[in-house]
Amino acid sequence: ETLRVKAQAPSMERILSNLSNNAIYAMKENGGTLSFAVVKEELKQQIVSPYAPPIPTGNYVKISVSDTGSGMDSGTLERIFAPFFTTKAPGEGLGLGLSSALRLLKEGNAYFTVQTTVGKGTTFNLYWNLYIGN
Repeated sequence: ETLRVKAQAPSMERILSNLSNNAIYAMKENGGTLSFAVVKEELKQQIVSPYAPPIPTGNYVKISVSDTGSGMDSGTLERIFAPFFTTKAPGEGLGLGLSSALRLLKEGNAYFTVQTTVGKGTTFNLYWNLYIGN
């Protein structure tokens, strides 16, 4: 099935690139797997999750970006979208990737959830409205 969204291609690329780069960094010491999934999802109930705005009911294209890296504790998770917050060593990142991704998601009327477990990895689920049209 063809799934379409209405989005700015450079913004989508930047979001996926930032999430991928962070996932790769989280797997730097022990290796791991970075995976992507794309599915159509109908939300019959609003999703309310910590650290993210509510996602209204509707039809979405859900893009999942998952890693089997170090995961995040709750203190880190609370701060990941703050500009200039980073867990990376000096010179390895400015701490702008996730704050930029969040801004681009909001500008594109898209949503996200994040699930993470220390020592197991992290999954970001990105929700773009399913585009029905020509």
